[in-house]
Amino acid sequence: GAKQPVMERGNQLFVLEDWIRQFIQLVRDTREEMRQQHESEMQESEMLKQAIMETALDSIITIDLKGSIIEFNHTAELTFGYHRDHVIGRQFSSLMLDISSRQSFATHLEQALGAESAGASDLRYEMMAMKAQEYSFPVELSIKPVRLKNRTAFTVYLHDISNRRRAEQEIRSLARFASESPNPIL
Repeated sequence: GAKQPVMERGNQLFVLEDWIRQFIQLVRDTREEMRQQHESEMQESEMLKQAIMETALDSIITIDLKGSIIEFNHTAELTFGYHRDHVIGRQFSSLMLDISSRQSFATHLEQALGAESAGASDLRYEMMAMKAQEYSFPVELSIKPVRLKNRTAFTVYLHDISNRRRAEQEIRSLARFASESPNPIL
């Protein structure tokens, strides 16, 4: 879309030198436009990622290979009772998971790496999580490995299933009531 350098009449050496200067300036201008466009696209991508992270209905926590938290969304703050700045750099499993779930989480983390290379995805696990006030609650957890340029990270999606567990318990209780009742129930 840029106009080409103009070839003028006169001493051919000076004309060629002027043409090269114009051409180099064109390349610089084009490179600067491309850089600005790339930066704009990166900013848009970052804003989109931030919007997704902040409006997600589930807790989204990103950890490194060592299990240290590197990202913590707003829903995770509300669910676990920790501020993002307080958890960055801390160990995910010791902070967020009940003692009974920590070993299985480490196993599932290794499985997630293997499942990714095997092409499997959508592995979900049920575990017990801990709120900041040391209150345990059930979660459904999914782990997605993310291969970055120089490292691997994991995005951990956590969904509080306390309501689902209560509903399941209520259904079992109601089913038991019918079978235990001395009077027939229609």
